[in-house]
Amino acid sequence: MTITVVVISNSDHPDDIERVFGISGDGYLVKPRNIDDFFEIIKQLGGPLKSRLQEIRKQLKLMKSGSQKLEKPLPLKSSPQPEAISILCIEDNDGDFLIMEGQLESTNSRQKFNLCRARTAKEALTLISERSTKSSNGSERDLTFDLPFDLIFLDLSLPDSVGVDTYELIANEVPHVPIIVLSGSTDRDRALEMVQRGAQDYLPKDHIFPEMLLRSVLYSIERQKDLNSLEKLNLKLEATTEKLKSAQMQLIQAEKLDSLGRLAAGVAHEVRNPLAGIKIMAQSIEEEAGGNSDQLECSRRIIRQVDRLNIL
Repeated sequence: MTITVVVISNSDHPDDIERVFGISGDGYLVKPRNIDDFFEIIKQLGGPLKSRLQEIRKQLKLMKSGSQKLEKPLPLKSSPQPEAISILCIEDNDGDFLIMEGQLESTNSRQKFNLCRARTAKEALTLISERSTKSSNGSERDLTFDLPFDLIFLDLSLPDSVGVDTYELIANEVPHVPIIVLSGSTDRDRALEMVQRGAQDYLPKDHIFPEMLLRSVLYSIERQKDLNSLEKLNLKLEATTEKLKSAQMQLIQAEKLDSLGRLAAGVAHEVRNPLAGIKIMAQSIEEEAGGNSDQLECSRRIIRQVDRLNIL
């Protein structure tokens, strides 16, 4: 289904207009416009939107003439309010923190944020530890996947830690929480290094604006969720593999015992056959011993030993 898209904006700058049509927009309106001008542009678009707007225009004329009231549009179904995103901002500069806070508040979105601040790496680790303990208390949640925050903003230059060491310190503490590195530098090599080490994004502080920040936050969280899910699947696969190895070893051991049992049964059978002959001979000697006590005692001893071996 083709959907007609018309952009309505306060800007009449040629670059904005060119950008809209460059991404296949169907029309561009500069506010304010009267209703007749709006319909004239729609006529050029065609499609379902044109038909619907013609109906609206007809209703407007009827309403002006007093012969009909304008139909009330159906109420829109409101989508549920998204859950607030908890963010730890590790930033020692008061001005930079206030700017970040203002940028989040300025995003044109229904998304809400719970922003928490730490000025040093030590303070951040303390907050993470407290939140981790609180969130895992009384639950069966695996601490290796504990998420004390949904996201972390991290300045690499802190009073007690600087550079890559700062990132490694925080990332090792919360390996499953997405981290966005904030920096006053636009060094692309440093940005690439941070991403290679696991950071979800690298944002130069002087080039941040609300909508870009919102996209970075949402995309970082979703990418980290995918990575966490993949790691959990790998852990389950490893656990299943270990169980299979254990079952295989038990099966091999059972087969060995079964083979040993069959071997023992075969040996016992081979031994019992001559023992039966020995017992018969001993019984024959016992019957012929008469009053010879030595022969009698010897034959009886042989019979007892044969019986004992048969029991074994």
